[in-house]
Amino acid sequence: MKSRGLDSGKVTLGMMDGLTGLETVFKEEFPQAKVQRCQVHVARNVLAKVPKKFKQDVANDLRSIFYAPSQEKSWNALKASAEMA
Repeated sequence: MKSRGLDSGKVTLGMMDGLTGLETVFKEEFPQAKVQRCQVHVARNVLAKVPKKFKQDVANDLRSIFYAPSQEKSWNALKASAEMA
């Protein structure tokens, strides 16, 4: 992408799936950019570790956190989820 004209100074965020090699190379190429995990991959990884009987509740909590209309409401959803655990 850089060879086709991408200005690496304008890249501010990279969405990653958790592969450490990809994140390492991204940080080398775009040192000023931040890295964030993809929400789909985060949710899949979390739900893979949750017992089947709790999966739906945890999935609902994750949606409440990820899709909250503000950062404050997201933190409140996270706290509410933790209190129920």
